[in-house]
Amino acid sequence: MRRVSLGVLCAAATIGAAGASAQLPPAAVVLNRMTGAYRSLESIRVQSSWTLRDTTGEITGNLAIAAKRPNLLAVDLVAGDASATARCDGRTLGLARTSPAGFTRFGAPASFAQLRHLGGMGIASPLTRLTLALMAGLGSDREGLLSTALARMEVIGSDEIDGVRCMEVTLRYNDNHVAKLLVDTSGWLIRRVALVRDGRTVLAEKVTAVEVGAKVEARDVAFTPPDGGKLLPDSPTIPARFGGLDISVKPVDRSKELAAFIAKSAAAYRLMDTLRMTTTWTRTVGDKLWSQPVSLVMSRPNRLLIDAQSEPLSAVLSVAGDKALVVRTKAKAYTEAKAPEAIAGANVLAGANLLCPATEFVAALLQGQSRGQSAFAERLTSATMSGPMAYRGALCYVISMAYSADMSMKVHVGMDDGLVKRAALVDGETELAVEDVVEATVNGEVPAEALTYALPDGARQVSRFPNPALPEPSEVISLTSLTGEAWSLPQKRGKIVVMALFYTTSEGSLQELAELQKLSDQYKGKGLEVLAVNGTGESIDALKTWVAEAGLTVSVATNKSPTDLVKLFSVTTYPTTIIVGKTGRVLATVVGFNADAINSALRRAGLFQQ
Repeated sequence: MRRVSLGVLCAAATIGAAGASAQLPPAAVVLNRMTGAYRSLESIRVQSSWTLRDTTGEITGNLAIAAKRPNLLAVDLVAGDASATARCDGRTLGLARTSPAGFTRFGAPASFAQLRHLGGMGIASPLTRLTLALMAGLGSDREGLLSTALARMEVIGSDEIDGVRCMEVTLRYNDNHVAKLLVDTSGWLIRRVALVRDGRTVLAEKVTAVEVGAKVEARDVAFTPPDGGKLLPDSPTIPARFGGLDISVKPVDRSKELAAFIAKSAAAYRLMDTLRMTTTWTRTVGDKLWSQPVSLVMSRPNRLLIDAQSEPLSAVLSVAGDKALVVRTKAKAYTEAKAPEAIAGANVLAGANLLCPATEFVAALLQGQSRGQSAFAERLTSATMSGPMAYRGALCYVISMAYSADMSMKVHVGMDDGLVKRAALVDGETELAVEDVVEATVNGEVPAEALTYALPDGARQVSRFPNPALPEPSEVISLTSLTGEAWSLPQKRGKIVVMALFYTTSEGSLQELAELQKLSDQYKGKGLEVLAVNGTGESIDALKTWVAEAGLTVSVATNKSPTDLVKLFSVTTYPTTIIVGKTGRVLATVVGFNADAINSALRRAGLFQQ
């Protein structure tokens, strides 16, 4: 642990004082160093002064932040006669305010990256939002200062604060809205944040003390509802404001900029004569990681090999000579079509369904399919662009392509070279599959053997085959019931399984479990399995008493016995219900008691057809 005071936080300055002519580093370098500094923190305590200026005058206050990975947090702001707090002890996230007194509670997020209530915590603190977003790797502040509204990040100079030398960084959203940061040049931590609108500073926070590696325990950040406070609904509207200041950022229209950038990226790939690219494909489910290499080799006019034959994907696409093959290597099955005379303008990905987001996106661009016939474009409902943000030493724009209310793909594309660096298939806020580009060589030598592929012995030709199956969360779930029975979801293959996460004082949980008990009584002998899982760590004795009083005969288990379902499915609200089909595939996650949604999922699973 080290305590950092005002005078020594940046004692080892690396740039000249304000006004010096030292060359400034690129924004990507500064953001990389900031992100690295915050992501390396196990815990931190920060104190700052807080000043708001609006049409009613000036309000001053003090802010305190305590954060420890993965999900311990306390944020307390006292300003004038008002106060607001956000506290997470690893089990419960509580948000509260005064004037008027009100509070709400949620299940704790598994990590800062899954903290979804920043926009509603009632604390107008850009310092807090930036600290948590950077600790989470930039991903948790979608509605705030590191949001899709960010148009440009710049390093504009150097400055001093209390004798400490810092970089001056601006986050520009539009002509009227700028966030200005002072970032120390030794520890790369934020020392000052100011929100500027129409040239006027409306909110400023100045760090007065920082303790890196500070002791932060669950009891230090426990949430206590305020005296006389009113319990608000599950989705409260707690204004993120004091004295009329709303710190939310209004989205800006970047559609023209997005179209121009996609055109630039498409042109970069169309002009390539050869390309050799290697990636790492990953899928994480709970604590289990699936990973495999993927390679793409292209030589114009019409030779292409995509090799993802390791498990679990077990797939190959080969275009060579007069044949275009899509192969499922594990099943020893393949489809065959006539190869196009040229990759450009063709659609060699048709029917491939490789589930390799970066590789398939690059292949589509090599074919000249930035829009129109591309599989990435034909089902597209909307596209947005955010950034730039640093990724592996380069500034990247992040292009988000939505295909439905829940399904999307996010692609990191280099701002300077227009090349794909990373892509992820996203369901809601969960990354189903991620592909990181490890190396890409453009217009280099490609020997003939690098594009040669031989079908496995015994391979059979088929007319079509289904998508390769992604590893499912159900493959890692095992729990222990209150009676000591071992309960493993992989052993329930062939059954329809309902897992209901609850806590005993939740009225919605009690209502849902009563309905699930009725379903279990009616359909247990017809392939339905119901498991109730307490997600909040209540004692086994207390649960046994509650189960008996509620008249439940369905199996009941505790979380983390050993699988952590709360973490696995990012549960923040109770009840949350997971429905798993007969093949082990998760069909639906229902948040809150919603009988219609549960019945709809069970109907899709085929329960009511028996």
